[in-house]
Amino acid sequence: DELILDAIVSQINNWGAQVVGVTTPEDALRLLDEKEFKLILSDYQLGENINGVSVLNDIGAHLEARGKKSIHSFIITASLDEEILNDIKESKYDYMAKPLKPAKLRAKIEFIFKNI
Repeated sequence: DELILDAIVSQINNWGAQVVGVTTPEDALRLLDEKEFKLILSDYQLGENINGVSVLNDIGAHLEARGKKSIHSFIITASLDEEILNDIKESKYDYMAKPLKPAKLRAKIEFIFKNI
């Protein structure tokens, strides 16, 4: 949902980070070729037949093919579906449950930035 994306981007920008929001995997890959990023935050539910785990895996392969280092990534999800949660847990990505609490999101982002 673009409204939610805009709200998250605005909130993180207000914390002093430089954030770019995209709505398609293709836009993400294009931006990754143009700029360097320290963190990727992806929703799990990205549309029919596409999810955050598969997109982050594609991004990792894209970066590796170009000789670029991997980028710390995590997934957000509102789902309580056991299959979805298992998919996320079996991946190498962290995740946060929705609804996102701004203080927790900020703490997670700050922790990641301090440890990369």
